[in-house]
Amino acid sequence: MAILQITFIACGIFFEFEFFTRSPVLVTFSVLFSFGLSFLSIGFFITTLCSDVKVGYTVAYSFLLFSIVMAMFMTAPVFIFYLYNDEANWFVYAVRSVFSLYPAFHFSKLFHDIA
Repeated sequence: MAILQITFIACGIFFEFEFFTRSPVLVTFSVLFSFGLSFLSIGFFITTLCSDVKVGYTVAYSFLLFSIVMAMFMTAPVFIFYLYNDEANWFVYAVRSVFSLYPAFHFSKLFHDIA
């Protein structure tokens, strides 16, 4: 998995994406590597729950699509500001505690903070 992250960072630097050129390589690698490990553990969890291979592929693919959509939604600055507002109501605290169990939320927050 580390080879994939290094290739990803090298391609980002080669094509001069601002996220990869402005942030240190070690920080970017640690963020991407920890995000990959968290999704790997969720993949193991899904394969443990599903008894059939076809059901496992369906659940894993739907989780991947859901995480892509949620990552695009969660990187919006308005959403991040609303979640971390000091004067938020109880619903925001409940949503934040549920999202804390979801790896894409932490990745989106780190990506927003670094970029």
